[in-house]
Amino acid sequence: MVGTCEVGRFQDFIPSRDLKPVRSSEELVKATRAIWDAYGLDQQTEKWIYLDDAWDELSSDSEDGECQDDDVYETQCVIHWLRTAISWACKNDCENVDVCADLLVRLAGQSAAGQRSSTYRFFPGHKDETHRKLHESAGVVTIRDISLTEDALGGRTWGAASYLACRLVRQWQSFAPRAVLELGAGTGLTSLALNACLHNHTSHFLLTDFHPQVLANLRFNVQHNLAENHCNVIYLDWKQVYDEMQNTELKDQRSSQEPFHDSYEAAGNSATAQIQGRGNFDMIIAADCIYHPLHTQWISAVAQRYLAQKQNTEAFDTTGPTLQLLLPIREKYTKELQSVYQTFSSSPWQILSDTQLVGVDDFGPITMARTHKLRGRPVTFRHIIVGWAS
Repeated sequence: MVGTCEVGRFQDFIPSRDLKPVRSSEELVKATRAIWDAYGLDQQTEKWIYLDDAWDELSSDSEDGECQDDDVYETQCVIHWLRTAISWACKNDCENVDVCADLLVRLAGQSAAGQRSSTYRFFPGHKDETHRKLHESAGVVTIRDISLTEDALGGRTWGAASYLACRLVRQWQSFAPRAVLELGAGTGLTSLALNACLHNHTSHFLLTDFHPQVLANLRFNVQHNLAENHCNVIYLDWKQVYDEMQNTELKDQRSSQEPFHDSYEAAGNSATAQIQGRGNFDMIIAADCIYHPLHTQWISAVAQRYLAQKQNTEAFDTTGPTLQLLLPIREKYTKELQSVYQTFSSSPWQILSDTQLVGVDDFGPITMARTHKLRGRPVTFRHIIVGWAS
């Protein structure tokens, strides 16, 4: 059975109840419009982020938790309805086939979508303090996401990027790094958000990544946000840095235990050719960049080479040179998280701070629209700050 909806306002739309048999193109148009509105798909191009919410440790919007199971069920109802609707539209020469197909892709989440642009507005304070107006934002960043491919995960914006930016904005009040190196910058949201929110700052950001398509899109985002005075983009291969530090002659061989690691090195793209000197960065940052235990070792090597040495700071002082990681907790990546603690709890490192917080990530299937601007599924993050051992 194919259905349409019998609702007047999308806030009252319940797919399992309101999708009814379709008998005309007009009914199909009405149904797809209701689905579009119910999921707030028009809001996907603009996201409002509140800087202080990332400091609410172990807190989340209860509405998300209460509605998550219901959302999954209702979304499955919509997906089933859309598939049947496509079949009906094809048989009846209806022009709405593409609309239904587009909805199917969007309901799969942003990981399944193609190229798109999103505007991120960062506001001071907490989400629930007061009604915000556009001109009150501390900074605005426009990000272009490109199609996701198996070997280029950095083409999409992951939820950790905005949370790391929020937490670093607060830190800047007590310690403003002169030079920041971002690893696995992806679309560049973290550094670009810092650049936008920290008015009149003197910091310089070096955004790095590995895949050519990701780097091209990263450069586009930097240019589009007019951030070239403070942000530069270059290629960086963590594994090459690690191999050079290990001084091995087998650096081009792949162990069966290593993650797949293609080589995109080209003329002028060596891992170190464009990063001059060593120990020149007061802060190294990485948001959701560890997908294999060896990645932790590679990042450690990069930090050992490029993180500035601490200058007479006290033990566990986070205002000195630091490596800052923001990691989502995923069931299938427990070994990766363990590798972070094993690597950075021993010489030459120490973990200065380890904070757990709950946020949202819209990378997977989307949820029904609520009253707040930033939507997604609850995700637990760990913000780990690493420094030189005393």
